[in-house]
Amino acid sequence: MKQPDANFEGPSLFPSDPIKKEFAEELIKYVDTFTKDVFGSFKGDPITQTRASFDYVENALGKFDDGPFFLGEFSLADISYIPFIERFQIVFSEVFKYDITFGRPKLAAWIENLNNKDAYKQTVPIKDEELYSMAAAGVRIPPLTSTSEPPPLFDGTTRLYTSYTSPYAQRVWIVMNYKGLQDHIELVPIDLRDMPAWYKEKVYPGNKVPSLEHNGKVLGESLDLIKYVDANFEGPSLVPSDPARRELGEQLISLIDPLMKDFYASFKREDPMQQAGASFDYLENALGKFDDGPFFLGQFSLVDAAYAPFVERLQITFSEVYKNDITAGRPKLATYIEELNKVDAYKQTKVEPPQEFVEVFKKWLLAHSSKSI
Repeated sequence: MKQPDANFEGPSLFPSDPIKKEFAEELIKYVDTFTKDVFGSFKGDPITQTRASFDYVENALGKFDDGPFFLGEFSLADISYIPFIERFQIVFSEVFKYDITFGRPKLAAWIENLNNKDAYKQTVPIKDEELYSMAAAGVRIPPLTSTSEPPPLFDGTTRLYTSYTSPYAQRVWIVMNYKGLQDHIELVPIDLRDMPAWYKEKVYPGNKVPSLEHNGKVLGESLDLIKYVDANFEGPSLVPSDPARRELGEQLISLIDPLMKDFYASFKREDPMQQAGASFDYLENALGKFDDGPFFLGQFSLVDAAYAPFVERLQITFSEVYKNDITAGRPKLATYIEELNKVDAYKQTKVEPPQEFVEVFKKWLLAHSSKSI
């Protein structure tokens, strides 16, 4: 950035005033700290955690009164911050519904004046593309609704159509993350309560998630998709090479639907924990087959990707609704959940916030049984 300014013709972007020059160096040095703080906040409370960082920018913009930019006039200091602040403004607005300029008039004026700069306007990213790139970085972008335009379908991009609330879609998301495919598969979240018509008409006639757009076709069914993604994309394999483990893995995956039916049936009984006890005991025993790791086949595999979204929801439901601990007397299941929560590929996909899931479950239960909650 400094080299082109110093070695090519055109207006200089570095001030001659020693005070401004010193402040410019300070600002440019701080930009890495600023961006790390903001990116780090996405895993916690972004609005609260970034307050000091954005306030620093606001205060820095008040240092000189001969223009709206960091050094008064447009300079390298502005150029060093522009690519990040423009993206942060998009993400905070679209994802967290927060205006980073609220209570920061100098930052608002800075952005407004930037948008009048032709040199900058020619570089502004397309908002939707920027949001998808943030999704690859782990930021949850808003789901598409009935009013949303479709992405450019069948343009050669591989897309996973998903939902933040669906355990079935979560399975494929986990596998995608585990294999490190965030930059190779575009995550397209869909609002299941307000689905866009084009999804059924142009993408997946089954009108369910997940579905995968790949090589000019669209595939569905979560258990088929986790195997497909594991087999057809680069990254660590989630299927063991040991035949005995592979066989047990297939058996466990084939049993997941009957097990889930038993769990859901228990919710309509007088004592759900008693009714579901045998199914939880089955999981406990299955987790004891191999001693080289805490997961179903020892190491994390497709079996865990298949079960994890449901175990997560069962733990929330029994704890929050029925005040039962599903791990009581089941040490292997307790360890399994504890270790599962250390797997980044899974953590990025967890239900957020859990209380919202609880409310949805209560509505489902009221609609499907005569029990009061």
